[in-house]
Amino acid sequence: MTMNYCALCGAQLVAGVPAGDDRERPACSACARVYYRNPEVHVGCIVCQPDGHTPALLLAQPGRGEKIQAAVLRALEPALTAASPREEDLVLYATLTDAGSEHLFLVFRAPGGCLEAAAQGVAQPPWAPELLAHFARERITHRFDVYTGHHDGVRLQLRAVPTDRGTTA
Repeated sequence: MTMNYCALCGAQLVAGVPAGDDRERPACSACARVYYRNPEVHVGCIVCQPDGHTPALLLAQPGRGEKIQAAVLRALEPALTAASPREEDLVLYATLTDAGSEHLFLVFRAPGGCLEAAAQGVAQPPWAPELLAHFARERITHRFDVYTGHHDGVRLQLRAVPTDRGTTA
């Protein structure tokens, strides 16, 4: 749905890049109100293949009104090969954005590493291999941080976020 007129004053909207922003957005020609589009949220979980070593990423879109962890579990259910986790078992691993899209990705992990799941043939976003390689390195040390990141179309840029919880397990 495209907006043509300002909901505040009724003047026509024009496209432009607001100060401090990096992309074009509609703004009111009279009162300068900027209209932002809510991102499309995708949730996922890092899982391990049945070999116990190879990580993979399973993604889904949460249903309207559905808790995020419940959407992750719904996405995982068909692929799980071991015991099913509970919502409270999932730990946030990363929040990511993609260049040129209005997508927000929330990626979870299981405490202690991976849930076992068969994830062959699952479509992966372009940044998945970099994130999974990073995760595999952390699995060796059993030290996991929480990350925020952005894929600029070429490379995934991750930044650890300070948290008040322990980073092991």
